[in-house]
Amino acid sequence: MKRVIVHIDRLVLKGYAAGERDELAAALGAELGRLLADPTTVQQLSGLGHAARIRVNLQSPTGEAGPEHPGAAAAKAIVGGLTR
Repeated sequence: MKRVIVHIDRLVLKGYAAGERDELAAALGAELGRLLADPTTVQQLSGLGHAARIRVNLQSPTGEAGPEHPGAAAAKAIVGGLTR
């Protein structure tokens, strides 16, 4: 069985209220879990080894999106950065 272990040491969220940060972090975790449960993604990551740092720079969402939108977008950017 292949396993992917993700440890997020620090998550910097600027411009969000405390409650929004909690929701964003929860959305990030949920989306990472969903994306990393995909066998194709696990196969792509199997040869990666250890990645000490992944920088993700996201633009602020437009419109009336809630805090879950940037959390999911960050998760997609993280997995996308790993699988490139």
